[in-house]
Amino acid sequence: MSGVGKTTLANMLRDNGWFHYSGDYRLGTRYLNEAILDNIKLQAMQVPFLRDLLRSDSLYIENNITVDHLKPLSAFLGKLGNPELGGLGLTEFKRRQRLHHTAEVAAMMDVPDFINRARNIYGYNKFINDVGGSLCELDEPGVMELLADNTMLVYIRTNQYDEKQLIERAEQDPKPLYYREEFLDEQLALYRQEKLVDYVAMIDPDDFIKRGPAAQAHIDEFYEDFETIKQAGLDGLIITGANVTQPDLASEVFWEPLKEVYQWASENVTSVLCSCLASHAVLQFLYGIKRRHLGEKMWGVFRHTVEDRTHPLVNDVNTLFDVPHSRFNEVSTGQLKSAGLHVLVESKQAGVHLAVEAVFAEYRERVEEALQNTAPLPVFPEPEVTPFLHNTWHDTGEAVVGNWVGLVYQLTSSERSKPFMDGVDVNDPLAWLK
Repeated sequence: MSGVGKTTLANMLRDNGWFHYSGDYRLGTRYLNEAILDNIKLQAMQVPFLRDLLRSDSLYIENNITVDHLKPLSAFLGKLGNPELGGLGLTEFKRRQRLHHTAEVAAMMDVPDFINRARNIYGYNKFINDVGGSLCELDEPGVMELLADNTMLVYIRTNQYDEKQLIERAEQDPKPLYYREEFLDEQLALYRQEKLVDYVAMIDPDDFIKRGPAAQAHIDEFYEDFETIKQAGLDGLIITGANVTQPDLASEVFWEPLKEVYQWASENVTSVLCSCLASHAVLQFLYGIKRRHLGEKMWGVFRHTVEDRTHPLVNDVNTLFDVPHSRFNEVSTGQLKSAGLHVLVESKQAGVHLAVEAVFAEYRERVEEALQNTAPLPVFPEPEVTPFLHNTWHDTGEAVVGNWVGLVYQLTSSERSKPFMDGVDVNDPLAWLK
């Protein structure tokens, strides 16, 4: 049994002659007990008084987990983020998550044995398996089949009122959660991009935990799955960037699904506009061009020049404009041209706004000092910087995107299933405009 209210229902059944098997209690007492105790001892060793007692075997620590009190287990799982706020680093957090996954699998594999023990030892003919809330995410081969062979699988679906109450409780009192690693990587990348957080150690652990229910509610309201989009069709597609964790994009968890999107779009969508990381990804997928790490972050505002005024994408665009950059990787002009691609706008990395460099350097030093001393981060000196900034890229960006939308409109078929109008050469669609 899984879902909202499962433990409440399981307790009611226990009071009415059912054997109550708690998956969380089993993995907390049998499979994670040693890890839980080690975590408690690790914290206790930070206190000199307790450290001396532990080293002399004068202190005995036990895990007092119960069916109704799972705090030792949730405390072990922990929260991702700033260690000064009780958070864990990403490597340690994932290690504990993997331990939890292994323990949960083992606890579920124990169900047939406990059914027999409940009947033969305690005389119970009715058995309820109170599964951890993450059973829906448990895709270990053989587990679901074993449970289906020995029990009746029940999922308790909540109503809107109870779902709202559950989300409110989670936001008011955030508790550690179990994540599938792919889901964790996806949500972490979205969170870092949304919050402009460069390092996991800068994350507020409680704030990241709260993201779960709110993010899912937002996705349910505003997002569509890929299969639905494929059936409906698209005239144009914009693919944006994401934070990465691997040096090679092909090693990222999103790589295979992204390739599927690119492949479908190349055959069914009039035009695809890629920005940021998505540009590097499509170049690697379609042309085998791999981006190069710069060694240090390119950060600043750079002067750019339109190289080809005849292309319709850059109609009515200033020939000279600035663009902000903040990245560690690049694809060179030579790489693009060697693949037969047309470079429309280029920067010689000149024209960086040196006037504000001193202000940024001072602010960076203050941030580093605050992080070292676990002090609040200083406020960004926006009033001192704003007078030196001349935003020449906003109007240019609007013009390029406007030109792109106009081209899509001119070339796209009125039939959603066809990417181009009749008479348009799919290999050279812009020739139709000449």
